[in-house]
Amino acid sequence: MLTWILDNFRPVIYVRLNADLIFIKNVNTGFTLSETPVIALSKGQLRKIIAVGNEAKSMGSHQSVDVVNPFKHPGMLISDFIIAEQLLKTLLRKAMSEKYFAPSPTVVFQPSINPEGGFTQVEIRSFHDLSFGAGARKSILWHGRELRDDELRELRFEGGGTILGQAP
Repeated sequence: MLTWILDNFRPVIYVRLNADLIFIKNVNTGFTLSETPVIALSKGQLRKIIAVGNEAKSMGSHQSVDVVNPFKHPGMLISDFIIAEQLLKTLLRKAMSEKYFAPSPTVVFQPSINPEGGFTQVEIRSFHDLSFGAGARKSILWHGRELRDDELRELRFEGGGTILGQAP
């Protein structure tokens, strides 16, 4: 019974991603953000997150800061998994900040690339692991057209795309 209640109130977070932009929408609340997918880290042995997104991009000229885009690589969409996970975790917190208690979200991840030969199982697994590491309870990887809010709310995926993977 408790699982059914939580599933019906579980936030659905829609993440569209390419190397230059990450779009996140909390479908339940309508909150959206579009950011450059970069993270600013302090230099040195103990690296701390200083800023993410557009704020981090503006820190590129600081000598004490490394600005990293973990999604910029010529061969794959994820070039640095650990940093990508931290970036996504920070942005998901922003998208769900309106509640003291929020169940872990269902994340619908939509990479906006079309790799030659399709996505490999390693890439599909990476997206799921990225979602779970950022706090998701359920992860769905969608490749295709942009999804509407009603489709996301009902987790209904019809035509114009493919579910590449789904993890509980």
